[in-house]
Amino acid sequence: MILKGLTVSVIALLLSACASSIDDKITDSKTSDISRNNVATTANIDKTAVAASAKTKATAKRPAIANTIDISVNSMTARTLKVTGENDGNDFVISWNDVRADVYRVLFWDNDGNVYGPKTTSLSLTITSSMRELGGSVVVEAYDVLDNSVFSAPMNVEAL
Repeated sequence: MILKGLTVSVIALLLSACASSIDDKITDSKTSDISRNNVATTANIDKTAVAASAKTKATAKRPAIANTIDISVNSMTARTLKVTGENDGNDFVISWNDVRADVYRVLFWDNDGNVYGPKTTSLSLTITSSMRELGGSVVVEAYDVLDNSVFSAPMNVEAL
């Protein structure tokens, strides 16, 4: 029995010694993994820093541009279409200012609900006595090449 007890004690001591050396190896292994990861991260940072430094140097070596072009952009002034009208006998002559349009359309609504919309490239148009018989309202619309348009304020035309 003593032999058995001694054997058990010796085995326990041996296991205890082995266990502590295994724990040390596990700890050393974790430390070396962490250490290896830090080295890899440092290596990546160093590569990035070198690449950024190389880009900066490459940019600095580019020659300056000798020729430059000055461009000034002026905001487009608001185009206001102003309409005037005057009696010419029984006819009514409408004229407007030039807003650099390609086509002008004169919209006339008589007081009976009829709408007339002749187009012209000139800066005036006559509403005949037969059209203005009931009176109505006139609006001029100006179109440019891109079909952008601007409208005048409405004007009343007296009935005959």
